[in-house]
Amino acid sequence: SGEVKFIAAEEPVVFQPAIKRFEKSHPDISVAYNNYPFDQLNSVLQSRLQSKDSSFPCYAVDQPRVPGFAARGYLTDLSDQASSVKEKVLRSAFEASSYDGKLYSLPLWTSTQVLYYNTSLLEKAGVEPPSMDPDKRWTWDETVSAAKETQKAGAKWGLVFNQVNRYYQLQPLPESLGGGSGLTGPDLLEPDVTNDAWVRAFEWYRSLFSDGLSPRGVPPEQTAALFADGEVAMYVGIPSDPTLEEAKSKGQLDWGLGAHPYFGGGEPATPTDSWALGLNPFSDQQEAAREWLEYLALEKEGALLGAQNVPVPPTQVDAFREWIREVSERPTEPKGWDELIKYELDNTAVHRPRSIGYVQFEEVMNTAFEDIANGADVRATLQRASNELDEALEPLRRALEQQG
Repeated sequence: SGEVKFIAAEEPVVFQPAIKRFEKSHPDISVAYNNYPFDQLNSVLQSRLQSKDSSFPCYAVDQPRVPGFAARGYLTDLSDQASSVKEKVLRSAFEASSYDGKLYSLPLWTSTQVLYYNTSLLEKAGVEPPSMDPDKRWTWDETVSAAKETQKAGAKWGLVFNQVNRYYQLQPLPESLGGGSGLTGPDLLEPDVTNDAWVRAFEWYRSLFSDGLSPRGVPPEQTAALFADGEVAMYVGIPSDPTLEEAKSKGQLDWGLGAHPYFGGGEPATPTDSWALGLNPFSDQQEAAREWLEYLALEKEGALLGAQNVPVPPTQVDAFREWIREVSERPTEPKGWDELIKYELDNTAVHRPRSIGYVQFEEVMNTAFEDIANGADVRATLQRASNELDEALEPLRRALEQQG
């Protein structure tokens, strides 16, 4: 009983429906929600948990950060629930919420990416749209050549990534060529970002900007609007993007979608994962907080309410099926959309590396990607990132050796 403080990155409107319903069925528990922007949330959580702040019993944790948070003692071990949680959520989401054989968080949402296209810009250029059939997905080279055709026919930009310069969005590029996640070794604490596949993938990425297919200096928050405004021929982003749904329903933009591209000769790879929910081990409000988190993550009703104002599916299996069905029935979604999403989540999704050094890794790589997009030499930039990572990960490797 009492007040449960819950911290996450989403706007209050996202959790309000679930909080309202939960408080109605649990009259002795109230949920007080605090949100911080995505870019600030992780540093806020780290500094508060480092000082053993007990004032908030639960919070949202980005799934690739679960190992780092667990290793530092910032997450309560939930392994006593592991077998029942495993039955209730998508298999891949369960794995992404665990570390070192133990369950440390409850998965909340998952994600994938598709290739959107502006129907009229492709028609004007005489380009046949990409297929939704995963077996007929375009290669990145085919995507670029189509993008160039649309620009010749008047499109302002040929190809834009939603989360431009972010590891989540770009990991599939080297993965598709067999270059791995960028971290290797038994504990994933050795940088591996200078192999040929990484260099080739980011030479290709750099060319998008140097050839004028993608705009420089547009932050991830503004890329969907560029596509919705009709300035972009092709856009790689999350399915069921609310900005794009709205543009289509208002008749401002007619779009279709195809399967996420890959490098010819390589393997298809797509981004995945999202947020999980964790308990603060320093709080004495854990029992009430656990009830709230279980409602949001493991009960169909809570999971659906928690996902109704976000563009990504819940991981609770019954809620996931319902979410997919509801979205498929929208007049804006192309037929067969649901089959593509399920296929990608089952077959091509690549998890971000489950390393206690993920936070440092992501920061260094996001800076490197931005430099590459701005025209820096690829090989030299990746080498510099590798040196920085080596230095940043060394204390973690030493700490593990001492424990072992």
